[in-house]
Amino acid sequence: MQQLNSRSKRPRSHTKHALRKLDVVWRNYSHRHPAEAQQVEEELMELDNQEPEDQPGASNVKDNPSKDKKAKSKKSSAEEDQAK
Repeated sequence: MQQLNSRSKRPRSHTKHALRKLDVVWRNYSHRHPAEAQQVEEELMELDNQEPEDQPGASNVKDNPSKDKKAKSKKSSAEEDQAK
């Protein structure tokens, strides 16, 4: 049985193959368009150097507005119950 990639349902061998293919495509592109490739690499380096809290995404729970709404509604309903 093949091991699955933790983020997707694809076997790891498929992921490795896709990464190798992407590497070949990138090398061909960067050889033909060196200025654009350099700019893309610089932008990627900037993104890699950012603080984790600066990056948007689902992993940042404190910025999730739906959870805030649920917490506020529970808090307000608890306050109403205490007022009665």
